[in-house]
Parts: sequence; C-alpha cells; structure tokens
Amino acid sequence: MGGGGAETHTLILGGGLAGLSAALHLEKPGVLVEASNILGGGAASLEHRGFVLDPGLHVLHFRDPWTQSWITQCLGVPLLFQQRRCAVALEGRLVPYPLQSHLDALPARLRLRLGGSALRARWRRHGGNADPDLASWSSRRFGHALTDAFFRPYNEKLWGIPLEELSADWVGGGPGGVSARVVLRGVLGRGAREPGPGFWYPRDGGIGEVARAMACRLQSGSGAAGGSCVEVWPSTRLVGLDLSERLATFQDGRTLRFRRLVSTLPLPDLVSTLEAPPLEVRKAAESLRCRATSFLHVLCPKPEIGGDLHWAYAPSPEVPFYRVSFTHNLRLGSVPAGWSALTLELGGVVESQGVVANQCLLALVSMGLLEEGDLGTCEAVWGGTQTGYPVHDHARQAAVAEVIAYLVSRRVACLGRYGRWQYSNMESALLQGRRVEDSLERVETGLDAI
Repeated sequence: MGGGGAETHTLILGGGLAGLSAALHLEKPGVLVEASNILGGGAASLEHRGFVLDPGLHVLHFRDPWTQSWITQCLGVPLLFQQRRCAVALEGRLVPYPLQSHLDALPARLRLRLGGSALRARWRRHGGNADPDLASWSSRRFGHALTDAFFRPYNEKLWGIPLEELSADWVGGGPGGVSARVVLRGVLGRGAREPGPGFWYPRDGGIGEVARAMACRLQSGSGAAGGSCVEVWPSTRLVGLDLSERLATFQDGRTLRFRRLVSTLPLPDLVSTLEAPPLEVRKAAESLRCRATSFLHVLCPKPEIGGDLHWAYAPSPEVPFYRVSFTHNLRLGSVPAGWSALTLELGGVVESQGVVANQCLLALVSMGLLEEGDLGTCEAVWGGTQTGYPVHDHARQAAVAEVIAYLVSRRVACLGRYGRWQYSNMESALLQGRRVEDSLERVETGLDAI
C-alpha cells in the first residue's frame, strides 16, 4: 500500500507502545503511521558507543497477568525481576526510599519531625470528601512535614507548577502505604523494614526491547489476533485529518482513506490537524498542558557509581534534576565494562545545555555520587521530549471530556497516555492496545467515555 490514492480499513496514528499494541491486536488490515523513523515513542532505547540508554526511568509493573505472559511468551522478551533499591537525596545523604520506612537513617531532629507528622496524619480522622488538590492529598496521606521535605519540592520540579494547581484525580486515596509500626520504630531510631515492591526489566538490551519486539513482529506480518496485517509507515507526519471524508493527509504529500481511526497522538496535536473542529473543542484542546522532559546521560569510566541503587530522587531546588537512574544497575551489560551510566531527568526544555550539564555534574559531586576528579572524564549525552507528562491540573478533566466526546462522535478511538491525556504506565498502554477492537466497537456505538 502507498501512493496518493491509498485506502485502508483501519488507520493507527502513532507508533508508541499503545499504537504498536493496537496494531498487533487488530482483526482487520490497517496502516500504522509514525512521525519518527523509530518505533516505540517514549519507550525506545538509545544505543550509543556500546551503551544502551533509556529515555528516563522506565521499568515494568504488572497488575494483569496477561501482560507479563504476552511480553515473555508472545513477544519473546525475557524479563528479570528485581527488588527495588532507591533513595532520596536529603540532608547531605542518600536516604533509602520511602522515607517513612527509613526514618532511622535521618538525624534525630529530622526523623522526629517527619515521623511525628506522618503519624498524626495517619491517626487523624478524615471526612469522605475528595482532596481538592495534590498538596492536600499529600498532607493528608504523609503529613505536612514529609510533604514539605520531599513530596512538594520533588513534584514541583517534575511538574513545574505548585502542588495546589495539580488535581489529585490521578493518585490513590487512603493513608500512606507504610504501617504506623514501621514509622514509629523509625522515629525511635530502630530500623524495621517492610519489603518494598519490585519491578521487571528486560534481561537483554534496554526497556526499548519491548517496543523493538513488537515492531519486529508487526513488520514480519505476524499479528497477535489471528494474523492481521498492518503496514508501517515510519517518518510520516500527519498534517490534515478530514473526519467527514475519512481522509488523512501527510507531510510528504500522501493521502490515505480509512474506515476506522485509532489515535495515540497527543490530543492537542490531533485536534490541530482536524478540518474545522468546533471552537469549544479547539479551545479545550489548547488548554491542555504538558511538561516537557529533558534527559542527561552521564557516561563515566568508573564502575559501580551509586552502589547498588536503581534510582534516586533529588527534591532539593539547588539540584537541576529531579531524579537520577543508574543504568548499569538496571541490567548487567547495558554499559561497557568498567563504566557507569547515569540518566538524569530534568523538567522542561533545557536551553543552555553546556551550562546545565556542568551544574548537574557538580550536583552529582555534592550528592557523593561523583568525585571532582571524575568531572573531566565524563561524557554528557542529551535527549528529551516536548510532550513528557500530561499535566493533571484542575481544568484537565473537563477539557479532556470535551475533546474525547467530540472525537467519539466522529468515530475516533483514542488510546494511550497522550491519546487519553493521562498519567499512565507502560502496562496501561499495552492493555489499551490489546482492547483496540472493543474500543473501536464502543466508538461506533458512541459508548466511549473518559
């Protein structure tokens, strides 16, 4: 298929995890178009001089047993389970995470303040009303002191706005996940750990192995739902979409008629391509906010930086990044022998990369992860994404509902983090793709909703 007068039964926009999963689970032939020349979206790994680098921290958590089975058995990607080991850079030390489970690692003054606040939050009676914002949610769940010491500064670096401007509709309710007994023992300076959660990660390569395996299966013509055939158009950017005529126009001049449409594109981007959308829909889409993310990969000819940590949070406003992950601990063989690879995540677009890279390296020294003598031997590799995280501000829910309702009325199924404009993980994208036929059926009957 190709050329100016092409037609297809199902058009899938976007080749990230949700789009790839949808393509593999279609029951009809289709075409998947992706603006980049690489499939996988934000879950595609970068290979650089023998290093396998992920775009930020990506690990797998499973709630549905199907997901793990599908990845390992259908896609053939071996996974390894690891017990999470992470920390928070606080008070000049790396304190094991979560803080309320490791208060004994803090100075007595600080553990008394944080622990006392956390215990009061747990024992205080609460009404049944939903929290008005993320600041209230955190204070109710963890206490004011822990919110001020970690949760607020960390999240405000990540999201770029005050916690009061963020909704709590994307986080769980209830008290903190650590028992009062563990908090109390920590306050008293007695370590009493409760086992933390684990995660899965590909045995070979980076997190991009999952997307790579899906792309290979798709390009071999081997679908997951009975051998459906979906053609892939990489490096193909959508510039126009006429939903009445069911016609897509691309930057290279090609056009494609379709019967069914699945979009995993960011909602504002999708609406910007529509032929004369209603004014209220266009305004709702334009109101949706996202937080761009920048990545700085620091490659250092020194082994075992960070000990056995998988990642560490950096809430301090003086540190440019909000999180650092240790690639060499996520998978053995992901870096050349004798080297370490650290991936730093920064909120927003970095303009002066040379200046900020130097600031990041100095921050790693202050955290005890590098020594001053290491600075001249490290290589800095930048990356990033303009979309990053959809922001769950107070206007988001109504705006998304407005846009999705219109798209459903025009028989468009939206999937994935950006297609639904929600904070979600890799498993969610794979599961939404698995249910693509159900989503298309619901769109045809007007039943889809946020």
